[in-house]
Amino acid sequence: MIRRTFLVGVLATLVLAMAAPTGAQQGGFTIESVDTTNHPEVAVTVSVENQLLGDQAPVFKIIEDGRVRRVTVAATASSDLKVVLLLDVSGSMRGAPLEAAKAAAARFVSEMPAGVQIGIISFGNSPALAAEFTDDRQTLLSAIDLLTARGETALYDGLVAAGALFSNESSEGRAVVLLSDGGDTVSSSSLEDAVLTVGELQAKLFAVELQSPENDSDALLALADAGGGTVTSADDPAAIEALFGEIASELLSSYRLVYTSEAFELASLRVDVIAEGSVVAGATRWIELPADASIVDGDPVDTEPGPVDPAPVVVPPPRRGTTVELTWLESAAASWLGAGAVFVAFAIIFVTIALRPRVPRGARGSSTLTSSSQVRAREKKTALSTIADSATAFAEQTLNRGDRFKTLNAALERAGVVLRPGELIVLTGSGALAAAAIGFLLLNEAFGLLFGAIVIGAVPLWLESKKDKRSALFGEQLGDTLQLMATSMRAGYGLLQAIDAVAEEALSPTAEEFQRIKIETHLGRDLDDSLKAAAGRVDSEDFRWVAEAIEIHRQIGGDLAEILDAVNETIRDRNRIRRRIKSLSAEGRISGIILSLIPIVLVFVILIINPGYIGELTSSGLGQGLIVGGIVAWLIAVAWMRKIIRLQF
Repeated sequence: MIRRTFLVGVLATLVLAMAAPTGAQQGGFTIESVDTTNHPEVAVTVSVENQLLGDQAPVFKIIEDGRVRRVTVAATASSDLKVVLLLDVSGSMRGAPLEAAKAAAARFVSEMPAGVQIGIISFGNSPALAAEFTDDRQTLLSAIDLLTARGETALYDGLVAAGALFSNESSEGRAVVLLSDGGDTVSSSSLEDAVLTVGELQAKLFAVELQSPENDSDALLALADAGGGTVTSADDPAAIEALFGEIASELLSSYRLVYTSEAFELASLRVDVIAEGSVVAGATRWIELPADASIVDGDPVDTEPGPVDPAPVVVPPPRRGTTVELTWLESAAASWLGAGAVFVAFAIIFVTIALRPRVPRGARGSSTLTSSSQVRAREKKTALSTIADSATAFAEQTLNRGDRFKTLNAALERAGVVLRPGELIVLTGSGALAAAAIGFLLLNEAFGLLFGAIVIGAVPLWLESKKDKRSALFGEQLGDTLQLMATSMRAGYGLLQAIDAVAEEALSPTAEEFQRIKIETHLGRDLDDSLKAAAGRVDSEDFRWVAEAIEIHRQIGGDLAEILDAVNETIRDRNRIRRRIKSLSAEGRISGIILSLIPIVLVFVILIINPGYIGELTSSGLGQGLIVGGIVAWLIAVAWMRKIIRLQF
């Protein structure tokens, strides 16, 4: 029997190897995949070329082992589909080619159903983001209408920019539609980088090549192979629109067929496409199904239960009641301690998971792509990280409903904290619960609530402190930053090259901010707007002057290096005065810190020396009211002293 089973398995393997590749595609109809995970329910994904159907809706017939099965049909093009239009706007596209490309892109956008997300990136000397992912057709059409042709061809950089645009989207339903009339000429990325990007995107790449003497067909074929797509050539600009229409049809021509199987192990599957009452295409393949669980070694298993004699039930004799003394480990306090330990462990582990940079900052030659090792690391999620991700997603949805997401995200950016708003909320809640549990265990409910409130209240103060330190550090580095920019420009660099030099050579946080300015400028944002936004993030009045000086120079011209030297001298003088004031006010700041800490230190000293003295306050309603009043008065005093010793300059 074992030998016969082995021979059947070998025969099934050989039949699958020979039959599946040849029968899965025929006459414009393809069986893409067969999912037998939920057997006996089987899901078959097929694609049908539109020329087979004409204006008729397709009808499918499934035959399994010679028997027709009832089938449920659903189109798979849904709101999960996300498409990036990657359009060449180099100087060679000027005139009729660009107008044809704009008309083709507009037709593509119009033919996509509602809910499909589309983004637009153009590339000339460098890639520029024309439109973020959106299903607003008017926004997309306006972005297409504004495209102009100029410069060289940064094709590979455009694909890397498309990868960055997909980075925050799900990996399902991705597609890139590329139009170019020539090979890459100015990209900082190589063909290998672009091929790696397309492969890691898991996006289908459709390339339309407008014939010209500058074509690089081999590069487009390599990119299409990496994306599992196709390359189509257009001899003249007028053909582009029709090709884009065919690509849109192909993206919308997949169907999912679901039927109930009655076969086991190896079965023959035939799928026919019927239009206008006749079969227009079909395909056959062998599918491997699970074995029949009711058969063991060729013999059917008797599943009918036989009579079973009930076992006698032994009833123990009644016993006298006894008083059980609970140990400390069985008490409520021990339960609270266990809960606190769980919350503390959750907070610590989640901090380890969450405190990772969302975008590499200041790294020389850093890439916007995620390495394969990082992808594998993310796939190996523990149960705890899965719970953390779910809690983070729920927190972010709650913040979005209250329009607080952007405010909290801006505060995190100003503080230089590489956490998402949802992650901060989950960490704060976990820490507060752990602190409350420990406070209740060591003291009582009132102190538990107090400790939890202290954790919640400490988070905004921590963010404010981080923001102030980051702003002060940026201000200290600003003099050296301006000197480096002026020196670079005297050496012959342009303004953007000088900014790039600062991003590469400066220390944090200056390197991070200038790296962000460079990336935003490459993606199409105006340089003046990027500089002003950076000045707002670091809250630096001096850097606002620098941004205004650069903006005025770009409008009226002049020697920018000389202007930066003058601004640098002024800023250095201000920094010297600021340090002088800080040293003169140091005594007042130290006094304020000591006065703020005295009440806290006294409470802990009394708890150690005479715990009963504090117990007089916590054991009565009046005493608890006095504790709350004292805490409120202390907070007011701390805020008042902080206002006095914090000099504005």
